[in-house]
Amino acid sequence: FYSDRSGRSEIWTVGADGAGLKQVSADPQVLYSVWSPDGTRIAGADVQNPLVSLFDPRRAAADQKPDRLPKFAGDFVIPSTWSPDGRKIAGHAPVGLVVYDVASRTYEHVSQTGGGAFPYWLGLDRLVYSNGGRLMLVNLETKASREVLSVAPDSLRNFSVSGDGRHLAISRGVTDGDIWMATIK
Repeated sequence: FYSDRSGRSEIWTVGADGAGLKQVSADPQVLYSVWSPDGTRIAGADVQNPLVSLFDPRRAAADQKPDRLPKFAGDFVIPSTWSPDGRKIAGHAPVGLVVYDVASRTYEHVSQTGGGAFPYWLGLDRLVYSNGGRLMLVNLETKASREVLSVAPDSLRNFSVSGDGRHLAISRGVTDGDIWMATIK
């Protein structure tokens, strides 16, 4: 979770029972954090610079040696999700969706979505993301995107992907709210 109890917003962890409160980030100041599938790393965007850093959530902030990822074409990248195998991180930048390969330390520009944001993995070869009032799916091999769902003229507020990648929970912005679940084939 984020807290400003240290004087500015930083990443903190705490046990489900409320014990073990620990500050994880201190430098750089980080937001938009996402946990790796195995729980050994957190990727977070530096709010001051266009950088993403990897942290070890098992260490306190004073013991951290963040792994600062290279810049992506000078743009700010907001990490959204780790691949199920923990080898890649997908995120969005002003120019569209990007995927970072942790081993090769390289970025791949996968979709020029303009307004696309918050991608989530579906298996190892597809990402689902929001673009305005539409939910889009991009094939990482071909880089072809297609619309999966439109809630226009309403706004698509948020969505979440199930752990097995077979279901989506979608929240749309309307006066009266509904919860929808979709299966992607």
